[in-house]
Amino acid sequence: CRICKQTFLDAPNLALEKILSCIAFPCKYGVNGCPESIFLPSRLQHETVCQFRPVSCQFEHHGCEQVFSVKDMFWHHKMCKYAHYPHQNILPKMPTRNKSKISQDPVRHNGDISPSLTQ
Repeated sequence: CRICKQTFLDAPNLALEKILSCIAFPCKYGVNGCPESIFLPSRLQHETVCQFRPVSCQFEHHGCEQVFSVKDMFWHHKMCKYAHYPHQNILPKMPTRNKSKISQDPVRHNGDISPSLTQ
């Protein structure tokens, strides 16, 4: 301390912590629109579930770089251009598959007549 020349301890200041626990602080996502004021002991809990916290799109690994608040992400996922599979940047262009043709020759299985599949 510059006034009394004593050294500060690394121990917690219990009196200050008690005072701070009685004061409600704004959510750190208030700039994103969160109107909540939270008491210090429960602040971390609120901020981990806050609907205004920013999150990256779940299709980030496909190339989407958008970041929205949790409450708005539902609408983004409905419109995200990276939400449709297969993604051309992930899978190579696959050849189209010919559908199997049903031949006209019947084949008997256990007394039933069913058409055979040929490729």
